[in-house]
Amino acid sequence: SVVAALTTGLSDDDSQVRLHAAEGLSRGAGTAASALSALAQRLGDGDAQVRRSAAVALGSIAPEVPSLPPIVVASLNVSLKDSDFKVRVASAKTLVGLARAAGGSVTNLMDGLKDEHPDLRAWCAVALGAMGAAAKAAVPALTELTKDADSFVSARARKALEQIQSAPGP
Repeated sequence: SVVAALTTGLSDDDSQVRLHAAEGLSRGAGTAASALSALAQRLGDGDAQVRRSAAVALGSIAPEVPSLPPIVVASLNVSLKDSDFKVRVASAKTLVGLARAAGGSVTNLMDGLKDEHPDLRAWCAVALGAMGAAAKAAVPALTELTKDADSFVSARARKALEQIQSAPGP
């Protein structure tokens, strides 16, 4: 199948093949659930473009899968600390869609609220807000973030606080 071939491509020695395999799986979303573990492993790839594409592909596929392999959220948590900020942002965006399974990501997302890049701070706030009551520990950090100099970031922090505070308890 196409998904099997693309999944095999994720392990190729050539980073361009791995990149295109991840991008192809991203476009095949619902049909590529079997590739989740392989994509999660690519979050540790030596090529930042491959890591970013793997995070984007996980964001396209994983929210539709009822039972995620534990490696998916665990790998995304590690990617929140990636050396490439685009990988960090893609990982945070993916965790927004996985809020139901990402309760263990609260601490890592809170760390992302302090990142130098405003896009990452904003997306970490959005992900925490999507978690609702599971992210109550982030309320003090999000409250501080409402004072961020970047208006997009501070707005996302306010919205996240609203979502967390209005969510029913766990």
